[in-house]
Parts: sequence; C-alpha cells; structure tokens
Amino acid sequence: MWHRAKILSRRQLSPSVTGLTLQVDGLREFLPGQWLDFRPRPSPAWEYADEDKVPIGGYSITSIPQSLPRLDLAVQSSRHPVATWVTNHARPDDFVDVRVGGSFAYRRGDCNAAGAAANSNILFIAGGVGINPLFSMIQQWHLEKNERSRAILLYSARERTDLLFLEELRTLVGRDAKDARDTGRESNISFREGRLELDVIRDAVWWLNNNAGGGAMQSQTKIFRGDDSMVADDVFVCGPPGMPESMIEILSKEKLVRSADDINFEKWW
Repeated sequence: MWHRAKILSRRQLSPSVTGLTLQVDGLREFLPGQWLDFRPRPSPAWEYADEDKVPIGGYSITSIPQSLPRLDLAVQSSRHPVATWVTNHARPDDFVDVRVGGSFAYRRGDCNAAGAAANSNILFIAGGVGINPLFSMIQQWHLEKNERSRAILLYSARERTDLLFLEELRTLVGRDAKDARDTGRESNISFREGRLELDVIRDAVWWLNNNAGGGAMQSQTKIFRGDDSMVADDVFVCGPPGMPESMIEILSKEKLVRSADDINFEKWW
C-alpha cells in the first residue's frame, strides 16, 4: 500500500549519501531492516507524462518503528532517476509516495535453526551503505536487549568518510559502557573499523561468547579453537554484491554458526 509522505529535512550523511526525514501519513508499522519503495510526487523537477512509467527507488529505513510517523532514509547517489532527484532536487516540504517492502528484517522473539532463543547473540556485518538496514536493527536491538543479550557490528567501507552513523553508534556504545559501570553488567555492543577477514570475524564470535567483562573486541585468534559451541546465534549481513556470499561461505565453513539458516543477508546494488 502506498502512503503519502512529506520531506521534513535533508542532510548530508557522507559525500555520497543523503539522509531524509519524512512524515508519513497512515503508516502504522514496519520491521527494522525493511526498505521503502519511494517515488516523488509531480513537481517542476519531476515530471512524467505516463504514470505507469514513473521510476521507483528503493531505500533502506534507518530509523525504528517507535519513531513513526517520522521515518529516516539514507540514499546513495547514483544515476538512477530517483536517487538523482533526492541528491539534487529534494527539499523540505516536497511530497513523495512510499510503501514498505522487503523480508530482510529483525524480528523480536524469532528462533534460529537450532531452536534456541534468538537475538541473544548477534553478529552484524555491514559493507558500505549496507549499514543502513543494520543501523535500524541495531537501534531496535538496543531497546529490547536484556542481561543475556550481546551484539557486535563489523563495518567496512572503502574510505573513512564513507562510514555512516559512527557518532550514533558511539553514543549507543557509550550508554552501554555507563550501564556496565553503574550496574556491573557487561557492555553489550561494540564495533570495529577494518577489513572483514576471517581473523576479524573469528575475534567477533569469540567476543560474543566470552565477553563476560565487557569492553572492546580484542584479537583472540591464537586461542580460538573452533569450539562448536562458539557460534553466533544469528547473523545479519548487508553489503555489495559478492560480500554476503563471501560471509556465508566463511561463517559456514569455519562453523561460526550452527546452520546457514542462521545467516540473514541482503545485497545492495
């Protein structure tokens, strides 16, 4: 179902990514990780005689359902007509049509293939603007986590300026660090900048299974023994073509998940 939305604000998230905040009429729910089909309303900068041929863009939601009716998007610049319109012409008070789509999503209370309580031990892996749906998931996880919950984000981009939401992620980590100091519980979320290679992924899984004292991820490669119990309960991967397939191969081959069914992935193009 299409919904009318008004652009409330726009901002530059990176040299190549534009952030939009929308006010959406009638949208009651979505799942963290889903995207929006997005098409501008007719305007001098956007005119198509044949409504059936109006281009539609698809962009991941970066906010959480609790923020409705406001909703945030991040749009990578490209030659696609809708992305070009967002980058060059979209302004506050412009109107667009949106509808929710996608099955790549974080769902509270899901169970993984082993039947264990899911969402208690999560590995997020992002490449480039693949962080967009994961950022929504991480915020939602942070709201719902409990004393058993752990999550870690591995995030890679070509240039440091391409890394999105770093300040917001640091704020979440800072809140957890304060919780750890105040209550004696562990710091539940961490992130690391760098190449996504096997050793880094192993370190992340070790951290999820052994970080009783909290703190940032450290290299544990030398003591990692491939224990079958040392796995991520759920993995969410989003990145450019080739990256999700590579992560699935590494995680499955190295037995860092119980089953390939525990790996949820989406590609961006």
